[in-house]
Amino acid sequence: MCRLAFVVALFALAYHFGGCTKNYSERYYCDNNYCPPGKPNVGCGCKFNESYGPGCTGKNPKLHKFTRKEMQFIVHLHNSLRNLFACGLVHRFFPAVRMVQLRVNEDLKALAECNVKNCTYGHDQCRSTEHYHYAGQNIARRTVCGRTLTVTEVVNSSLYAWFDEYWDTKAEMLAKYPDYSLR
Repeated sequence: MCRLAFVVALFALAYHFGGCTKNYSERYYCDNNYCPPGKPNVGCGCKFNESYGPGCTGKNPKLHKFTRKEMQFIVHLHNSLRNLFACGLVHRFFPAVRMVQLRVNEDLKALAECNVKNCTYGHDQCRSTEHYHYAGQNIARRTVCGRTLTVTEVVNSSLYAWFDEYWDTKAEMLAKYPDYSLR
């Protein structure tokens, strides 16, 4: 029997400036102008203290809250892969002009959980916060047959799949970044 093993929203990583933990309410991200007009923030309407949203009805979801060690592993692997770009070690890419290390941010972590709790796979339209107006997002899902994958297996396969997307990068995608182009 095959089943969806895991859904990961990995935009809980942010630049090193840090952040603060708030008393999250379902209205907090609705009442602030963090997103462009017409693009709802994933945190708007999120019931932070409840298990799942209405999209999960009948799906029997299980939310895995990452341990500190698992989060450290995710951040380390993410930064290691990003460092390959920063140093110019990825075929066709020049070294990055500026690429800081990522760290966990509690606000973005809470919004990532809101995305997962919707039980609808896909990028949300906006995940901006007071300090991070352009937070990135990596999402993944894995279906497995016959056995349960470990967290490490899911994270590894998800992050390496994300990394391999560089093969699809076109020069015009990089045009918005100053001083950068493909080799």
